[in-house]
Amino acid sequence: MGKVKERTLYMEMKRRHMQQEITSKIIAYFFLSLGGFVMLIPFIWMLSTSLKEKGAVFTYPPEWIPRSTLTTLYQGKEYKIQETLINGQKIKFIELSSFISEPAVKQATYYQVIIDEHIECSVKLLEKVNVYGETSLIRKNQLEMTSATFSFLGEAFPVYTTAETSKFGAGVKVIILQENKRSFSITGSPIISGEYQPSADVVPDVHYEGNSYARIKIPSPENPENFIEVIQIKIDEIKPETRLANILKVEDSRKIKATIQYVDQAFEEELTGYDEMIIADQDDIAKTDNYATSIAGTKFKLHHLISNPDKKFAIISSEELDYQITDQVFENVVKSKPVKYITKDGKESWKRMFTFKNVAKVKFYWDNYYKALFTSLPPIKAENLKGVSLLTILLTIFGQIPAFVVYFINSVIFSGAVTLLQLTTSCLAAYSFARLQWKGRNALFLAYLATMMIPSQVTMIPVFITLKKLDWIDTYKALIIPAAFTANGTFLLRQFFLSIPVELEEAATLDGATKPGILFRIILPLSKPALATLFVFQFMHSWNNFIWPLIVTNSDYMKTLPVGLASFQGLYSTDWTLLMAATIIVLLPVLVVYAFNQRFFTQGIVLSGLKG
Repeated sequence: MGKVKERTLYMEMKRRHMQQEITSKIIAYFFLSLGGFVMLIPFIWMLSTSLKEKGAVFTYPPEWIPRSTLTTLYQGKEYKIQETLINGQKIKFIELSSFISEPAVKQATYYQVIIDEHIECSVKLLEKVNVYGETSLIRKNQLEMTSATFSFLGEAFPVYTTAETSKFGAGVKVIILQENKRSFSITGSPIISGEYQPSADVVPDVHYEGNSYARIKIPSPENPENFIEVIQIKIDEIKPETRLANILKVEDSRKIKATIQYVDQAFEEELTGYDEMIIADQDDIAKTDNYATSIAGTKFKLHHLISNPDKKFAIISSEELDYQITDQVFENVVKSKPVKYITKDGKESWKRMFTFKNVAKVKFYWDNYYKALFTSLPPIKAENLKGVSLLTILLTIFGQIPAFVVYFINSVIFSGAVTLLQLTTSCLAAYSFARLQWKGRNALFLAYLATMMIPSQVTMIPVFITLKKLDWIDTYKALIIPAAFTANGTFLLRQFFLSIPVELEEAATLDGATKPGILFRIILPLSKPALATLFVFQFMHSWNNFIWPLIVTNSDYMKTLPVGLASFQGLYSTDWTLLMAATIIVLLPVLVVYAFNQRFFTQGIVLSGLKG
């Protein structure tokens, strides 16, 4: 029984452990997937922007899906196609004209004046409430005298404290500067109504929140036949914001616009050779079984209109018309959001309004990529080059190449050469530090590693001066040679070479292999993961390098892609669609390189630092 119980407990613990492990994996995969998706959002937005038309970039709210606003022609002008609901029916239309429906309405805020005889005091605040030393008006029955006094302008004033009903709160210390007998007070409930002008003989004699107001009479909100005394606090201008528009209905069309040639009356199997334009419904055009030949010798199938079967013609070219304009006019349709406002007689009013919305459809502007590659920047001409290179040969053959293509070629040459040179030098140096025995090896390796702690900005100016004295500025040598050696690559490959068993090299030595033979036949084939990792890292670094090509190149024909992308940004405006399209093109080689090396790349990250 004891063993059975232990077995049951063991199985229960194992089951719980498996559940916890599965739960942990699910949570980990969820957050990893979420993190990956969040990192993809900028790339998705960049891809979406690259496929939009220029005007769609600045639409608000921004849209992820590229859309194009539909337009149509009417009487020689281009109009946006919009849609709205009229009598419960959704219609498409074009807006011919619009005008403001009515002027703005003014409305005022009033407070009623109530007959109430009391003493109103002008007091000076002795404590910081809003601003120290503020003077304000307050009723005397809201003050309570204390035994203290306060000296002001050479005179002693008794100190009062405010009651709970005061607008400053209870216990605020003040002194009374002046007392005035009043016969009215102000209510706290505002009255909203149309604007009323005070009589000419009324003088400002009402104080409210530190300001003087004139008493005027307006109709009572409860009974318009009675009048009440009020003070006018503020006047607001309420704009209905309504526009009356004349719109013309647009319907889906089955019409086609076709270029045709009629059959020659003298020779029924030949066309006249004169193009004419017709617009007709697709259902009104009927096909025949006959053919006719054009002047160029091309055969065309003949058609005719159902309304005129005797007159045959051939359709040379045609296009479908998506929309057609009808004669149905909606006049004085109100365009705006619903607005509530007060009319001049003090009544509330609402405007019935329609919301107009532009009709758009999904459209991907793939030609943005074509423009970014070939037409957005001035081409590079052969006469502008100096020296002999792959680019010189290409420009000699083609005469001129679009600037972005030149930048692309330069980036391929720069990144490819730097990556191959770094792989070569790093392999030789790493094998020497890992396998060859020579005096001072470890000390030199430490000195080699110490160069990794020197920022590139420190050596940038001395290297530039050296290149200038060698007359290498604005050449491939200035781009490639300084970047041909890397301590990072040497360290990475050395650590990997140390993880390879020495017995393999000893066996090869017994078979008569030399040191170069061991390196190229045994070490390097076993080091594919580390080589792929170094290749991806160095290619990405060189491909995305901006500051070094910017410093050592002056001419357009020597720029690389990161520097060339800056050409898409103007001084006053930027075409973001072309810039994003160009950026996507720049990203593609890096994605391709990573995709081909992904298997070795991930394996190299795991294995490169196991031994050392």
